[in-house]
Amino acid sequence: MRTPFTTRILWPVLLLFHFGLMLIFNLTNSLQSHLELYSKEASYFPRAMEMIGMVQRFIEPAKSWQLLTGTRTGYGFYAPQVSSHIEPFFDIYHDEAMVSPYFRLTFSTHEAGLRFQTVFDQHLEKLDQLLAGKELDSINTDLYYRSLDLRVHSLSTSVLNLLPAGIDANRVRASLYLYEVPPLYAVTRLREPFRQAFLKTFDYDYRLHPQ
Repeated sequence: MRTPFTTRILWPVLLLFHFGLMLIFNLTNSLQSHLELYSKEASYFPRAMEMIGMVQRFIEPAKSWQLLTGTRTGYGFYAPQVSSHIEPFFDIYHDEAMVSPYFRLTFSTHEAGLRFQTVFDQHLEKLDQLLAGKELDSINTDLYYRSLDLRVHSLSTSVLNLLPAGIDANRVRASLYLYEVPPLYAVTRLREPFRQAFLKTFDYDYRLHPQ
């Protein structure tokens, strides 16, 4: 019995088209991101971006297929720091005496938690600046990074106002930790138990007054 035409020809062609489109999309996106981050000042940057734009325009007619099949999904989760995020902890004080350690805000919806997390994950950009050798004082002159500090100050005020009745506090210490995932070989090859690991990145100390 002969194999139907769709099985012998159409499906292999469709699979090649699908995976080829996915490969081209991710290669161009990854290369574009890399060039924009690390090679903006290079002499070849304009020409490279022009070539990437030509490839992206070439696959643009297949946009509907990409959206329906998920082919436009990027491989950004392989990039550095994607597995890590900033985790905030709030220590509550009355003057110098600690009242409550590691206070954490909780939310009734998942969406609210994601929005809250995004506020702190933007500190990763500030951390990148420090790792690149810039001084903290020079970074803090940038209005964008100063706005990050103001957000932490505002949330610290909210933390103080949300404390249970009867807790007398006038000071909040907000510590931002980098949540680190252990390397895969530690879990698989070395059989190490999975443990949360935190690395302190930024520390804020505010003397506040609850409303």
